[in-house]
Amino acid sequence: MTLKIFSATFGATNIDEERKFLLDFGLEINFEQPDRIYFRGTEDRPHILTIKKADKSGPISCAYEVDTEANLRALANKLNTTVEPIEDNPWGGLRALLSDCDGNIVELVHGVERVAPLKLPREVVVHNSGGKVRRKGRLPIFSDQPLTVLKLCHVVYASPDTHRFINWYVENLGAYPSDIIMGQKQPTLAFMRFPDGQKWIDHHNVAVFDGAKVAVQHVCFESLDMDAVFMAHAYLKKRGYRRSWGPVRHTYGGGLSDYWHSPSGMRIEHVTDSDIVNHEFDTLITPMSEKATLQWTTEAMPSHYLE
Repeated sequence: MTLKIFSATFGATNIDEERKFLLDFGLEINFEQPDRIYFRGTEDRPHILTIKKADKSGPISCAYEVDTEANLRALANKLNTTVEPIEDNPWGGLRALLSDCDGNIVELVHGVERVAPLKLPREVVVHNSGGKVRRKGRLPIFSDQPLTVLKLCHVVYASPDTHRFINWYVENLGAYPSDIIMGQKQPTLAFMRFPDGQKWIDHHNVAVFDGAKVAVQHVCFESLDMDAVFMAHAYLKKRGYRRSWGPVRHTYGGGLSDYWHSPSGMRIEHVTDSDIVNHEFDTLITPMSEKATLQWTTEAMPSHYLE
């Protein structure tokens, strides 16, 4: 059985403000109704982020795609939940709803109809580095426009019991810790992937850090390349959106990241050049240190980042 992260759903009291920000962030609207908006990236998944009208802004659920219907039904039976048709979007499919050990809503889905991928806005920029010429001629002049989002990469949670959280995702969803950062008594940070044998996959689809209360700390989307991350940073800053942290190069997971707040308070990340791993990469356990959070950054981590 193989799982892949599929989509995330958040509630917003002002869906129109959230709509404007997410379009500026680089997501594309694939379908909308008065009370909800489905956003997609360039890949063939019909939606990777859904915003629903709500009395209180905040996370609603995270969905993971199960590779076969038989495995979805077996997993639902194991977790004491039922499989039902998805009837609230145009792409159908099946899902099972449950809660993880912290009460976060998890959706297991299969059979959601795919859509045609979108064309990338430009070629990826390669770099002249290490004494080797890879890019000849002039660097493109980039437009002042939203960054194109490729896909949903991961969701990061805060938990008062990270050890329990890790065990739940390992034992129930087949997650595998890529990196565990140890505090004094228990893991203070962990990055987990859904292994697929020899296939090269994202370093993590779900992560957790030691927090005072249960929360979704951020949701992450892949961008085109490094130039796109920095151009998007300038684009969002110019339009007055609230910055969180970055750009920053991470140690574990390796990505070049930039974090922002949506009008509803959702923390959202652009990332590129993240680690890709397979079965050859075992869990790495290391003690907590400054290097656990960053290799380099344009600024120190602000105190509010871990709120």
